[in-house]
Amino acid sequence: MKINPELLPEIIRVLNSYSNILPVSKEIISQKAIKLSFNKPTKLFTISEQLAIQNRYLKGVSISDLTMQFDCSAKLIEQILTSHGIAMVDNKVPKIKRYRKPRNQ
Repeated sequence: MKINPELLPEIIRVLNSYSNILPVSKEIISQKAIKLSFNKPTKLFTISEQLAIQNRYLKGVSISDLTMQFDCSAKLIEQILTSHGIAMVDNKVPKIKRYRKPRNQ
């Protein structure tokens, strides 16, 4: 995820304002973090999100990047793509093999 450095002060200001509005103890936050890290539910995508995943994949975005963008597993991204009839391919550019012409003997 890339963030424009010029926007960081505004983002920090908004986050600080939310932290002042929501009084939550540190113990509750740590309990929620533990619960989320060990018991992550399967994420459900809307049709528009599925189409966004499909379009980004077809434009050349790798599955690992899609997992970061949509905060889900690679298996779920692959299931969405296969359900839309898209075959999984490797996005790496293939190496060009140069063959030498054999010498005449």
